[in-house]
Amino acid sequence: MVSRGFTLIELVIVIFIVALVAAAAIPAIGNRSGNRMDSDTRLAASIIRYLDERASVTLEDMIMTIDMGRRTVTFDGENGREERTLETLVGVRQASGEQEGGDVVRAVFPAGGMSQHLRLLFEEEGEQKSVLYNPFSGRVTVEDGHGKDIAEGTEE
Repeated sequence: MVSRGFTLIELVIVIFIVALVAAAAIPAIGNRSGNRMDSDTRLAASIIRYLDERASVTLEDMIMTIDMGRRTVTFDGENGREERTLETLVGVRQASGEQEGGDVVRAVFPAGGMSQHLRLLFEEEGEQKSVLYNPFSGRVTVEDGHGKDIAEGTEE
């Protein structure tokens, strides 16, 4: 028996499979720009939660050093001194003021709980996000935009 080609059913099945693969791959390829910032904000939020909880459990002050020039965060982790790079970090805002550029900022998480808000500011391709630590509730949230000015309570 001589085969002359594919049947209509075979072609429809192949086209359906290709469409499924394309539907899964295209959104992932198209949304690459925010992935770095999303990753940075999740990492920053995790570090802040970790330091806050560790200070409460060990009853020792925990210190996070933020180097704006190098865009790094350094802290004491379970394996000793750890440093993480946050490529999209553009600023830090505390009640004492805002730091950007080459500043080095120390955020202390006291055993009794931090007494001031802390906001890390991120930006990538015009999109802005921030990580906010609320010392009164102990919550760490990731928000769109750079939020309210902590010291003045005004929207930026």
